Amino acid sequence: MKTTSLAATTPGLSLSYNNKFDNANLPVSELACSTPLENKRYTTLGSLPDFPFAGGAYTVMPWNTYM
Repeated sequence: MKTTSLAATTPGLSLSYNNKFDNANLPVSELACSTPLENKRYTTLGSLPDFPFAGGAYTVMPWNTYM
């Protein structure tokens, strides 16, 4: 698996998995990035075009903040 080999060769990289995001009925309002998604009329993870392929990052800002 490419992700595994990348993690094995990248010092300090941490990978994790949360099955909460497998739920197509999870409201996007529970995400840190909900406002832009709600503005585009997405209501659940299942309504996103690329579901179930979602990603996250350690550097995600707190809820309702913009960079």
